[in-house]
Amino acid sequence: MIIKATSHTIRNIWILLLFIVLSVVALIGTLVNGISIDNLTLPTLKIDQLYIKLDKKIDCEYPNA
Repeated sequence: MIIKATSHTIRNIWILLLFIVLSVVALIGTLVNGISIDNLTLPTLKIDQLYIKLDKKIDCEYPNA
């Protein structure tokens, strides 16, 4: 019973980690390739020709390294 509970906990941790990693990869991929929406109409919102793209390189340099 302890082994079963432990393996279930480890499985839940792996699922959580996998979800976080895939979310970060999807976010980075979306920012690099850009998002383009031609027309979006909601009851309180109307968007025409929205384009979002990351146009600057992400640098992780430390000045005192």
